[in-house]
Amino acid sequence: MTTPNRQRRSLRFLALSREAWAVVRKPYIHCSGNPVRIDEELWATQQYEVLVSFVHHLAYYRTLSETYAGLQVKSEFWKWTIDAHILRAIIHWCMLFGTDSSEVHWKKVIADDSAQSSFRSHLLDVLGFTHDQWKAFWSSMTDFRNKYAAHRHPPYPPTPTMDTALRAVTTYDEWFRNSVSAIFDEPSLQEAHPHIGRPALARGRSRTDTGSGIRRKSATIDLNELW
Repeated sequence: MTTPNRQRRSLRFLALSREAWAVVRKPYIHCSGNPVRIDEELWATQQYEVLVSFVHHLAYYRTLSETYAGLQVKSEFWKWTIDAHILRAIIHWCMLFGTDSSEVHWKKVIADDSAQSSFRSHLLDVLGFTHDQWKAFWSSMTDFRNKYAAHRHPPYPPTPTMDTALRAVTTYDEWFRNSVSAIFDEPSLQEAHPHIGRPALARGRSRTDTGSGIRRKSATIDLNELW
């Protein structure tokens, strides 16, 4: 198997002054008015790709699972394909928010304690969570990853609430971009996916996704044509 040629994603960072840039030559975020160094290389070459992959796998899972259920057909191929997307989405989320030892964990890009605390507070505010509620949700994601998606340790936990997982990813992406003094070559997740959380091929009759609580349209897809 050949390794895909991945084009490096870059950030063009703005200097406050020519002298400061000549000395620093490193990207920073601003936390409480103070510059905090980040690992731009890790974000640009690895983390952003995982963020995007999570969004794609979740969107494919939601689109295909809704369409499959609506067609009321039986297909081993589509059942396993749909399951594969939700498993990959959860594994990718845990790469970003799971254990600190993950190579692309958000703390690896932002190692400063004050900046990490700032993001945690912002995330809880956006989600409307207490610390205990976030801990419980985090456990639901990591347990599913550890006991079913990556390993098999019955009894298997239920599928976590993916709306919250998605909100955490987009919140991190937005917070990071708003905190960095930079011009981004890559669009934000919201800009790249304006209908995030809804099927990419959404059209047809209006229908409520009872699993996520998001109002969206069903996709009219012939699964047999896709195969």
